[in-house]
Amino acid sequence: MAQHLFICAPSFAQEAALACFEHDALRDAEMHRLELKKRRDLLIPRLEAMGFKIAAEPDGAFYIFVDVADIAEDGQQFCAELICKTGVAVTPGIDFSNSLPPTWIRIAYTQPADRLIEALERMARFIHD
Repeated sequence: MAQHLFICAPSFAQEAALACFEHDALRDAEMHRLELKKRRDLLIPRLEAMGFKIAAEPDGAFYIFVDVADIAEDGQQFCAELICKTGVAVTPGIDFSNSLPPTWIRIAYTQPADRLIEALERMARFIHD
């Protein structure tokens, strides 16, 4: 019993892992990757145009870390005011690591493009008001 629990993955887990490499699964994964890339490419230039500084262009995630230092003094306060005034939820970077600057926030792009565009429009109005 011990060898099945500690030495190797259970057979059902091995079979599930193997299924991830079948043609249909790989095709679906690539389709999702391309959709996330499209959303990322939609967000980055618009965020930069609003004054956000992109900390690093994501290459495998579904979120972007941005610096709001030119817009706000504190990422947590920015996030709190943004959701209260616009209904747009973003997350303070400090929630993910104490070593991140306090002006960094994380913006996820898990929503469809039309919702992201609406959120960007609300954010732009919030920043310019």
